[in-house]
Amino acid sequence: MYIATKIMVFLLVFAILIVLREVLNLIGEMQKEDGHYSPGKGRLVLLGVAISYIFTIIFTGFKLL
Repeated sequence: MYIATKIMVFLLVFAILIVLREVLNLIGEMQKEDGHYSPGKGRLVLLGVAISYIFTIIFTGFKLL
């Protein structure tokens, strides 16, 4: 059960880094003259999964069984 908690923490950190990357990309694109930000469909899906995982951990915690 200890290894499962470590994996969940690793995935949480990974999800936070994905969200931070997209926020920084959005800020960087908005500072350009055209201000157009259009991520691909795969990146949007990955961002959605990361955000949903973060909210799941916030609301339910790291309970296993």
